[in-house]
Amino acid sequence: MDRVTRKGCQKAYRRYVEGMLEKDDETFLSEAGKSRYVIGDEKARERAEAELNSKWIERAVKGDIEWPEDRRPDVATVEEGVKAVLGVTGEDLRFHGHRLGVVKAVALELCCRLSGATQRAVSQRFGYRHESAVGRARRAAQIALAADPKLARQAAGVEKWLKNHAKARS
Repeated sequence: MDRVTRKGCQKAYRRYVEGMLEKDDETFLSEAGKSRYVIGDEKARERAEAELNSKWIERAVKGDIEWPEDRRPDVATVEEGVKAVLGVTGEDLRFHGHRLGVVKAVALELCCRLSGATQRAVSQRFGYRHESAVGRARRAAQIALAADPKLARQAAGVEKWLKNHAKARS
């Protein structure tokens, strides 16, 4: 019995692939010519065609309509709410250190989550060199919010402040 080696297996696989490239796969080519979207039996082709047609019709109908989107506050507005509810200053939020403890992490989490801003945008606003620092802070905030009901109520207070602020501006 021949000994199986890695090099022997590689050569065998190479011969197999090259053999597949040298000749046409008639079955594949005949199936590929039956539909632009799917290879399969007639039932599968009909199902795929029907689904795609419904998507095209849906796209044509919805494409002309501008659906209202939920308006999200920008990062500056969320920061304003954080300062008002959590009792911190802009200087506190931009200070690199741990004098605020988990409150700063919660502020960063709220800025990302409530505004929809990226971690990169939030990191730039608060003077971080890299968005990964905001990501670590967000994970810490999520753990703290799950463990501390008082902190969770304060975070909910920021959301309530933002809703009231949006109503006042309307």
